[in-house]
Amino acid sequence: VRQKMAYSINSKVTISGLNSRADLNDQIATVLSESTGSNGMPRYVVQLQRSGEKISLAPKNLVPIASTEDSGGGGFPGMPGGMPANMAGLMEKLPTWFKEKLARGEKPDLDDLKRLLGIDVTPTQIGVIVGSFFLLYFKLGLIKGLIITAFFSFVYFSSVKTYSRSGGGLAGIKAG
Repeated sequence: VRQKMAYSINSKVTISGLNSRADLNDQIATVLSESTGSNGMPRYVVQLQRSGEKISLAPKNLVPIASTEDSGGGGFPGMPGGMPANMAGLMEKLPTWFKEKLARGEKPDLDDLKRLLGIDVTPTQIGVIVGSFFLLYFKLGLIKGLIITAFFSFVYFSSVKTYSRSGGGLAGIKAG
């Protein structure tokens, strides 16, 4: 059974992670066709935008470029090309510091998420919330698990600062 091609013909990609031809990293290319390497693994013939050179690369060395038009090109592997219609509007609403970080090619981390959401949460707290959700999901189902997890997360995050400021214990409970 032949697997569906992960990158569609004419989709735009960025080349990444090449060691033998590191000069090609970060260059934009267009997917021309799918091929199979000598090891039987899929490869993609791409054409470099700058030089027009055609090369065959492994999928791990290709990063999809989301297209702003709905032309079928770009997008993510296995998905139709193009960004969702509202994606450009959503990107515009991001804070400038976050857009600049993405433009530099940096990956968002937990501190960025906390800054975006305006909450101060530790990795342990996130783990407890995610773990609670999965426990409730398997016990009660998706919707009930989401509702209960969201409710208790809201109650926790809205009262934890007051509890801490009051010194914790009974005084914190009475203040919260």
